[in-house]
Parts: sequence; structure tokens; C-alpha cells
Amino acid sequence: MIMMGFSIFMGIAFFVLAYFLFYSIYLVRQAEVIIIERFGKFDRILGPGLHFIVPFIETIRKVLRTFIVPEDDGKRYYRFSKMLD
Repeated sequence: MIMMGFSIFMGIAFFVLAYFLFYSIYLVRQAEVIIIERFGKFDRILGPGLHFIVPFIETIRKVLRTFIVPEDDGKRYYRFSKMLD
């Protein structure tokens, strides 16, 4: 009876740990910028790469994508588009 209660506890602990691990790793792709808010206030901006966030404390508010679009005369300009995540 005690072993059954312990195995149920370990199973629940495993799923909680897996949930936190799954939602704490965030990949920012090339040409993207992620704005992180901690408790609803601006905390930092994340550039491209693999980042760790704290679930339920830090939230990802906006994804800003930057596109480089060439013109016909060979010059380049930047265009920004916003998406909510």
C-alpha cells in the first residue's frame, strides 16, 4: 500500500517536472526578437538562440519578425511585422 502511494507521487512529480521543462525552453529563430515580461512588466528582450524562461512568472508577449527585402536597384530595406504569440 505504501509503495503504491509512493509510485503515484513519483508519477505526478515526473509529469510536473516534464511540464516545467517543456515550457521553460524557448527557441527564438533567426530574424526574430521576443519580448519577455515578468509579472506583467517588461523584463528583457531575447535575440535568436535557445533561451530558458520561468513558466507562470515570465510570459512571452510579442514576436517581432524582421524581414530583409531587396529592391530592384540592389539596395535593401527592412520591414517589420508584429504578431502576438
